[in-house]
Amino acid sequence: MKKIEWLLKKGLVMLTIIAMVGGSPAFADDWSSRWNWNSSVETPTANKSSLYEIATTHSKKEFHKDGLITREELFVMLHEMLVGFDESDATLDPKAIDAVNAIQTRFKDANQLSLWAMKPIYAMMTAGIISENEGALLNPKGYITSEEAVAYIQIAYDYMGERAKASSDLSSNLWQYNTTSRGGYRNTREFLTPEQLMVKLGNNSVKYALVFGSAEAPKYATAEIAKAAMTMVTVDVWVLTASGSKVPGKRSVMVNKAIAETVKQIFKEIYEGPEKYPIKDIGGYSWRQSPTSEHRWGLAIDINANENYMIRKDGTIVAGSFWKPGENPFSIKPYGDVVTVFKKYGFSWGGDAWSMSNDYMHFSFLGE
Repeated sequence: MKKIEWLLKKGLVMLTIIAMVGGSPAFADDWSSRWNWNSSVETPTANKSSLYEIATTHSKKEFHKDGLITREELFVMLHEMLVGFDESDATLDPKAIDAVNAIQTRFKDANQLSLWAMKPIYAMMTAGIISENEGALLNPKGYITSEEAVAYIQIAYDYMGERAKASSDLSSNLWQYNTTSRGGYRNTREFLTPEQLMVKLGNNSVKYALVFGSAEAPKYATAEIAKAAMTMVTVDVWVLTASGSKVPGKRSVMVNKAIAETVKQIFKEIYEGPEKYPIKDIGGYSWRQSPTSEHRWGLAIDINANENYMIRKDGTIVAGSFWKPGENPFSIKPYGDVVTVFKKYGFSWGGDAWSMSNDYMHFSFLGE
């Protein structure tokens, strides 16, 4: 089969995967009506069968149109799509022993990977679609977001584009290979690795699994359960004296064990920064009444609460007294060392994270 014909017939798999990621159809109307094809290309039944072949949930060898997709399942689906595009590509058919050895060497969570996903994922690593940095996290059982799925699809398409450029089956005017972007999504796999997701602002399956054990695990149900997951960390800070000079000091804060080392690194970089930002007080874990408060999970940190108030858009002050960056030395500057370093490690700043309020003291790992 000509490659251009294969692409035309299999292109709908992209919508199939994205729809499955969300757990519901991608269109408001009847999903089944979207399977129809022009009869001059192929019959609807044949096309649906072709999509089932690629978009099967491989853990059960069944297709569930309303099912959620794990990261390893998406990688296997994309692998089968690439094999269908070019069966002669030796990169996509590695030896099983090579796959096992390479994956165990490169991914710290390789033991979570299903056996049926080993060879396809190694092939995707070799093709450059999955990052293969040593010591990386794959998070194979975590559900993948639509954004992540679209970006991986983009990279897979680019891989096919590179293969196609040397093929007579696809002329340059039929395949426009774009190395910067397509469809509004940036072509950069750097945003897709678990390491990159770990420092991306907001919540995602990698950050959630780090804290709660897996992407499907519930959050802490009681204060007792939460407290058992906490630890106290002590960090170096700058202390502002009565005379206006800054001297070294220490502050302690209770945080989730999963982010303790990251918190230490954050305050180390703040302490070593050129601003020498002075810190009077740090707040961390607290079993708050709000079920969405990240303080309940030890994932939120408040700094110099009085000088970095929380204020609603209607002017109501919820906590603290004021926020005067550049005027008061304890008020956090929007582009100063504190905000810059916290964001570098994936913490959202309450000063610009939400539309209904500004919480200038607040930094949260999941952005809630």
